[in-house]
Amino acid sequence: MFSKPNIISTLIATIWAYLGGYLLWDVIGNPLFKDHKGSAMNVDKFEPDMLLMLAACAVTAFAFSTIYGKFSSKKHGIGSGLTYGFLISLFGISYALISYSMTNLMDATGAFYDAVINVFYYLVMGALVGVVYRSFDSSSSD
Repeated sequence: MFSKPNIISTLIATIWAYLGGYLLWDVIGNPLFKDHKGSAMNVDKFEPDMLLMLAACAVTAFAFSTIYGKFSSKKHGIGSGLTYGFLISLFGISYALISYSMTNLMDATGAFYDAVINVFYYLVMGALVGVVYRSFDSSSSD
């Protein structure tokens, strides 16, 4: 669980989770979501807790990397990472749909944008983790 590939991929995935999340949901997503907010008011914090956000990104990255390492059948690389990232992104798609069905945070278009962003986010994370694990595996070809 605390192998060298897992620790390094967790660090790299944490950086992606934090900075990529900012890029995808704030820089790219905010203009997309702007006209697709639901009727819920004042749900965003004025000052987000960025340290807590970083901790959440580290937990996500650790879980992602650990599960990938356990179930990737020792065939590490970009391809297996993308496949794994896509499978994990199904949770993000599910969350976007559940959130849309249960809250007034955004309309259907906003939920669709959120689902698409989730897929891209986890595809990149999967590719990064797969590459790190592959760098420690001389017998894999992908």
